[in-house]
Amino acid sequence: MEYEVIFSDGMEALDGARRCLLTRFVPESPALVLRDLESEDQLLLGDVRLVAPYYLPELDEREREALGMGDVAAEDILILCRMAVPYARPQEAGFDMSHFVCVHSGRGIEVRRPGAPVIPLVPWRDQ
Repeated sequence: MEYEVIFSDGMEALDGARRCLLTRFVPESPALVLRDLESEDQLLLGDVRLVAPYYLPELDEREREALGMGDVAAEDILILCRMAVPYARPQEAGFDMSHFVCVHSGRGIEVRRPGAPVIPLVPWRDQ
């Protein structure tokens, strides 16, 4: 899967890039690459829904407008984010939901939610 995504406000993590290419190299892979079409800079992102299928972030009206969602259900957006790997407890690695990317119908936005949790890749248990 590969398609162009337009970030009308720019993609801060890619130095303000507006036109990017989103690529999933293997179907159902949790890893995707977001590449700035001008500078060729790239980010490796994870597909949150493949780890937490029922996770739906709340989007405000401005965010929904920027994605062109209108009355579209939140389930129809692609939620991507970077990994967080705690140095002292790498087994608690997961998706950092305090800063994520939403993509819908060729449009993308960066979303910040300070204090939001890390969604673990693997449930961690004390032994």
